Amino acid sequence: MLTFNTETLQWNEYSIQSFVPTGYAYYVWYTATILTDGNIAYIGGKFSNGTGYVDAPMNQFYTYNTKTHAWAAKSTIGTTPGPRNSHSASLTSDGRIIIYGGVNANDQPASPSLAVLDTNKYEWSAPTENNPIGSLYLAPSVIVNDLMFLYLGVNISSNVPTIFNKIFVLDTSSYTWSSLDPVVTDSDDNIYSNGNNQLTAVVVNKNDLTMKLLILLIVISSILVLAILGATFYRLYRSRRLNSQISPKVIDNSHQQPA
Repeated sequence: MLTFNTETLQWNEYSIQSFVPTGYAYYVWYTATILTDGNIAYIGGKFSNGTGYVDAPMNQFYTYNTKTHAWAAKSTIGTTPGPRNSHSASLTSDGRIIIYGGVNANDQPASPSLAVLDTNKYEWSAPTENNPIGSLYLAPSVIVNDLMFLYLGVNISSNVPTIFNKIFVLDTSSYTWSSLDPVVTDSDDNIYSNGNNQLTAVVVNKNDLTMKLLILLIVISSILVLAILGATFYRLYRSRRLNSQISPKVIDNSHQQPA
C-alpha cells in the first residue's frame, strides 16, 4: 500500500495483509471510495491469476483503515448487484456510495447499471433511474451538492463502443439523469450548450455551474495525476525490488594478484 501525503509531498509504503483469494495474484479495476470514518471502501473489480480474470464478489467489499492500516472484509445485505469492474463510485453526504456502469469479467455490461450501497448498514439497493443514459464504463464521477457528475466514459449500449463527449448529471435524491454538452459562452457572457441552446436545466445559476464544473475538473485531474504518479512509482519500486532479488552478484577478480 502506497500513500501520498499532500502536505509534505512524501510517499509512504505500508505492509498489508493480502485478501486476494488463493490462486490469484492481482486485484484490479476496482473502485476506491474514502468514507467519512477514514476507511477506504474497495468495491467490485476482478481477480487475476496472470492469464485470466474472475469477477470479485459484490456481496462483500473490503475496507482499508487509513489510521490503523488494517484491512477488513464487510458482508452486505439487500439485493446484490451484478459483478462489475471499470465502474464509477462516489460517496453522498448521507453515506451512500453511488455505483454506476462497468462491465463484468467477460466484458458484458454490468446489471443493473445503477446500484447504491448504504454504508450505514452495508445494504444494497437498485433504484429506478429516470431518463436512463444506458450502459457505460471507464467514466470517472464526483458528487457536488447531491449531484453526481459522470465525465466522458465509453458507451457500450450500441454494437460499436463510442466515447461520450458530454457530462452526465445524476440527481442523487431522485435518481434523475440530465446531461451537459460542451459549454461555450457568447459575447454577453451567457452560457450555451453546443453554442445553440442556452442552459436552463440542472443548474440555472451561471456562477453555480461554473464553480461545479471547475471543482469537477480539478478533482478529476487531481485523481488522474495521483493515480498515474502512484502507478509509476509502484512499478519502479517493484521493478527495482525484483531485480535486486533475482540479479546474480558479480565478483570482480580483475584486480586480484595471482597466487
